[in-house]
Amino acid sequence: MKNLNKLIDIYNSLLLQGELQLAYRGILGFINELRIDISKRHPDYIVGSLYQWKMDLSFFSITTKFLQENMLKNLFKNGSRE
Repeated sequence: MKNLNKLIDIYNSLLLQGELQLAYRGILGFINELRIDISKRHPDYIVGSLYQWKMDLSFFSITTKFLQENMLKNLFKNGSRE
């Protein structure tokens, strides 16, 4: 594995090119449009806000009134359901 200084240099180089930021904004825009579309097509579901966590982790929540009222949750992680 490359040392941290080299990785930071590569990261800074990518930031200076500007494409990393454009790709990230595009991904977030797509996720947000998906969130809006789901809330319009399925008004019986409660769709949460878009959470922008790290560059590799952004999400929004979807639940039903029943699940929310009973404080129940489904967690989908790495393709498995818990």
